[in-house]
Amino acid sequence: MGHFKLAKLFDADGDLSKRWFVYYSYVDPITAKFKRFREMLPTKAKTRVERYAAGKMRVDEINI
Repeated sequence: MGHFKLAKLFDADGDLSKRWFVYYSYVDPITAKFKRFREMLPTKAKTRVERYAAGKMRVDEINI
């Protein structure tokens, strides 16, 4: 098992009234357990296409 898990997009099943976010995990060197991080996507993107594009861009940045 590696020291991180790849970032994924949580899209709330396409529901625009809920917050979408990108989540990923890294191993905490002190506890040796995974710690989850969550980055919220901006809600100013009003369509699914805009939110998916913003989410994909953020996932790609994190996974690099």
